[in-house]
Amino acid sequence: MDASDHRTLAVRLGRLFEAVLWDIAIGIGLRIAEASQLIRWTRGIAVRTGLTSARHSGGPIELRGVWPLLVRMPCLRRTLILDAMHWRRGLRSTVVIGVAKDGARLHAHAWLELPGMAANSTLVAKFRPIAYL
Repeated sequence: MDASDHRTLAVRLGRLFEAVLWDIAIGIGLRIAEASQLIRWTRGIAVRTGLTSARHSGGPIELRGVWPLLVRMPCLRRTLILDAMHWRRGLRSTVVIGVAKDGARLHAHAWLELPGMAANSTLVAKFRPIAYL
């Protein structure tokens, strides 16, 4: 491995460690607060501990290395973690909660929207947004 490979690995491990810490904090927060209050808390912490623009390119977070941790989580928890990670980097994301009706069943889903970027349209198109947080 050359120096570039070591830097890439260090960045990915750093993101994974950050995601694990946010997962712990959000897991506890979901037990003691409403989602809207938890979002205010995590965004406040994220802004106060934010990364400088020199350390982040300004685009969405590269999820390689982090995705295996997030993929099996419930959508709300995963969305809250990604929201905090984006806010920490100065990217003002929006948490969206939507619902879809399938016969007599009601389904809910949470996802993240970033300024200037479309959400995953194949999944999100099924849901009607009911809250933007």
